[in-house]
Parts: sequence; C-alpha cells; structure tokens
Amino acid sequence: MNKATLTLTIADIEALSTAAREELQQLFFGALEQGVSNALAGRPEPVETASEILEGPADLTVAMCRRLIAHPIHDKSLAILRTIAQNETPRFRMADILATAPDAKEPNDLRGAWAGLSRRTRTILGNDEAEFVWWEGELIYDDAHKYVDRVGRVSVITHQSLRAALGIRS
Repeated sequence: MNKATLTLTIADIEALSTAAREELQQLFFGALEQGVSNALAGRPEPVETASEILEGPADLTVAMCRRLIAHPIHDKSLAILRTIAQNETPRFRMADILATAPDAKEPNDLRGAWAGLSRRTRTILGNDEAEFVWWEGELIYDDAHKYVDRVGRVSVITHQSLRAALGIRS
C-alpha cells in the first residue's frame, strides 16, 4: 500500500502561524504521549520534544557540509567536525573532541573553533540565529569540581551530511 508523505522543512514550520505550529506539535507529539513513547522507553537517548526540534541545531545538507569543511578551515575545527561525524549518533562528548583536537586540553581551547563553525553555519544558511551544535544538560564536573565533560548534538540530517562530506561510511 502506498502512502502519501508530506515533508516540511524547519523554514516551512517557522513560516506557519503559532496556532498551526501548535496543531502540528499536537499531531506529531500527541502520539508519543498516547503510547508510542512506550516503544521508545528502552532507548538510551531521550526523545526530542517539539520545541527542541523546532529550535534545535541547524539542518545542513551534504553540499552545505562540504562548504563547512572547505579550505581555509582550522585544524581544530576540522577535528571537531570529524569527531562528530565519526560518532554513530548525532550526540557527541566534548571529552572525545578534546582528545582529538590539536593543542586542546580544555574546552576554552576550542572557543575560537566553535565560534568559527557557528559563523560559517550562519553564513551558509543566511540565518544569523542558526546554531550548529545544541548543548544538552549541564556541564559535568568531578567530585573536586573540575570540568570533566559535556554532551552536545547536531541534527540528524547534519550528522548524516557530515559523514557523507567527510567520506565516512556507515
């Protein structure tokens, strides 16, 4: 049986009225509240809420990711992108990035690289508010209150596109 599908981009959703967005949220996420979430209960990663999807990290196509990784790009920025792409999921740990980025011992060593990736993402999309990465939860500290880690994520589409642009096979 063939079923018709409807695809809406984030831009399409953002162009809708508030009432229309609320109806979409009820349509798609109401099903989760009515039992579909039980099937997802065993998943280690939390299910995204409607607001996270509408306000989450930017969706970049393969062509956009090729522009993102185009020269000139700093070694630290490329290490960040490669580490994110090598993960099996769009979620990543800052500790993994610190382990692979050259001359990076702590998160502050990557401030310029993150800023550059954000700037490039916004330029590629023509959107001054676009976010390349979405940081989840709080910073993680050890018992001595020393920074240990942080979890971030890119969109599923961006993750798949980065993998393709960098030639990483599934």
